[in-house]
Amino acid sequence: MKYLQFILLLLTFFVLQAPAQSDLHDFIAAAKETVERGSIGSDKSLLMQGHSMFKRALSMDPDNVLLQYHVAYAEYRFMTYLLNREKDRFASVADKTVDRLEKLLRTKPNWSEAQALLSAVHGLQIANSWTRAMTLGPKANRLAQQATVNDPENPRAWLMHASQKLNTPRMFGGSIEEALAAYERAVDLYENKTDKDPIEPAWGYTDALVWLGITYERMDRDEEALAVFNKTLEIEPEYGWVKYNLLPVLEEKLASGE
Repeated sequence: MKYLQFILLLLTFFVLQAPAQSDLHDFIAAAKETVERGSIGSDKSLLMQGHSMFKRALSMDPDNVLLQYHVAYAEYRFMTYLLNREKDRFASVADKTVDRLEKLLRTKPNWSEAQALLSAVHGLQIANSWTRAMTLGPKANRLAQQATVNDPENPRAWLMHASQKLNTPRMFGGSIEEALAAYERAVDLYENKTDKDPIEPAWGYTDALVWLGITYERMDRDEEALAVFNKTLEIEPEYGWVKYNLLPVLEEKLASGE
C-alpha cells in the first residue's frame, strides 16, 4: 500500500510538470515504473498514464529513438490488457505499434531491443487472431532470432526466442526443450545483468520467470514450476495471473497427486 501511495504521489508530481520543467531522465524513469505497475496489476489507468507520459516526452524530442521505443513498449503492454478485456480496440492499437516499431527499425535496423519488442507484438497479434499465424509467425520468429544474434546478452531477445520455440508447432520448428533452454538463459541474463541506465529497456524479468514456470509444468517438472511461481510472487506479490491462477492450480494438482 505504501508503495502504491508513493507511485501515485510520483505520478501527481510529474503529471503536473512537463519534462522541460523537471529532469527528463527522471520523467522517463517514472513513466517506465508507471507502465510496469500497470502491467503487473492489469491497471488500465496506469497503463494509459504511462503511455501519455512517454508521448509527452516524445513530443518534445520527436527524433529520440529511445522515447519512440518506450512509447511502443507502453502500447505493447496496453495491447496485452486489451487482448483480455477490450478486444474490439486491440487491432487499431496493434497496427499503430507495428508501424512505430517498423519505422524505428528502418532507422536502427540491427537494434536487438526493437526486434525483440516487435516479435512480442506480433505474438500478441497471433494470440488475438490465430488465422494470422501463417504470415506473422515466421516474421516473429525471424525477429527473435535476429535479436539474439545482434545482442546475445539481451535477455528480452532470449525471452522472445523462447516464446517462439514454445508456441510454434514442432513441425514448423518449435521445441519445448529449446524453449526451456532459452527461458533459462533469459532468466540468467536478467539476474546477472550489470547496472544500466534506468531509462534503458529493462522489462521482462517476471515474464521470463512466469513462462519458465509454465514450461516446467508442461514438461511435468512440477516442483520446479512451483519454485519459480513462488519466486515470482516474492518479487511481485500482486502479480495476479500467478497469485490467483497459475500457482493455486499447480498447488491443487500437487495436492491431489495427479
